[in-house]
Amino acid sequence: MILIDVASFAFAIVTLLAVVVPNPPRQAHPATAGDDGGGERRPLWKDAAAGWTFIRERNGLLGLLALACVINSAIGLVQTLITPLVLSFASPRCSAWCCRPRAGKQRR
Repeated sequence: MILIDVASFAFAIVTLLAVVVPNPPRQAHPATAGDDGGGERRPLWKDAAAGWTFIRERNGLLGLLALACVINSAIGLVQTLITPLVLSFASPRCSAWCCRPRAGKQRR
C-alpha cells in the first residue's frame, strides 16, 4: 500500500517539475516592513484586477477555476443535506456514526 503512495507522490512531483509557471513582470515593488517608505505600495484592488486579468486570459485556468467553484458548491450542499437525509430513515445515533468526520483509526 505504501508503494502506491510513494508512486503517486513521485508522479505528482514529476508533473509539477514539468509545468512552466509564468512570472509576469511587476509594475511596482511593494514596500516591505523593513523599508523606510521608499517603495510604492499598490492598492489591493489593483493586484486583484491584475490577477483576474491573468486568469481570464488563460482559458484553461479559467475553466479550472470554474470547475473548482462548482465542485466546492456541490460539496457544501451535500455536507449540509447529508445529516437530514440520514435522519429521515435512521436514528440519531446512527446519524452521529455515519456523518462524523473520519480521522485516524476507527474503533469498532
